[in-house]
Amino acid sequence: MIESLALWTVLAVVEKIAGAVGFYDGGKRVAGVKVGTHPHEIVTSPDGRTLYVSDNGILWMTEAGEGGNTISVLDARSRRKLGVIDLGKHRRPHGMAVDPGPGQGDGGFGGTQKDRAGDR
Repeated sequence: MIESLALWTVLAVVEKIAGAVGFYDGGKRVAGVKVGTHPHEIVTSPDGRTLYVSDNGILWMTEAGEGGNTISVLDARSRRKLGVIDLGKHRRPHGMAVDPGPGQGDGGFGGTQKDRAGDR
């Protein structure tokens, strides 16, 4: 438990215009990782080691356009990008959640109204 708590001495912040996640300690930016275009949200794995960032692709939710279809996966300790999850036809991810169950690896997100209607 102590090991997990130590991860939170640094704050991870989505920097939408920069297309990055900034890591801040004591109010100062100590690191940054490039992610997809116009990231929108960030959620953590239950153990706090992995960060999932929605690459929304649109600066404002009211803007028209397809938007992004990826989620960037970051390592919280090394502050490096581990990879990208391709969402295929699903666009503009937001409203993410990660299943807290150990070993489940499940999560979810909300997309546009068009995405949700097309999947029913």
